[in-house]
Amino acid sequence: MPAKVAIIDAELVACSSTGVPDFCKLHASAATSDELCLWAFDLVHLNGKDLLDLPLVKRRAKLQAPIERHDHPSVLLSGAFDDPHRLPAACEDRRLKGIVSKRIDAPYRSGNASGIKVKCAGWRETHRERWRLFEKSHA
Repeated sequence: MPAKVAIIDAELVACSSTGVPDFCKLHASAATSDELCLWAFDLVHLNGKDLLDLPLVKRRAKLQAPIERHDHPSVLLSGAFDDPHRLPAACEDRRLKGIVSKRIDAPYRSGNASGIKVKCAGWRETHRERWRLFEKSHA
């Protein structure tokens, strides 16, 4: 990324051959570097400037520009979704766990205060797979 210092709120994701996030692959350390990508959600700090108190829409604008200039297929900006009625179906189609919604005018807050989390209807099956992985790793 074309920045001296950046603190980005993001998630490392391993994807299946069809481009669907694959938690099992990531947890099992079976993903190759070609299958890993970083989904960026928010920008907390940029080149010595604390951005915590800026509204989300401004932080994301500052994050979007360097990601687009860098144009690397493994660093992606999560999309904004304006139609709340279509979003759950779009997440289900992509077999995603859920949605984190943040107010566009809100300052950055870490942890559970950062937004509203809604799990997709198909989340239970995903959760079962994850739970089995955690049971094996803690046995």
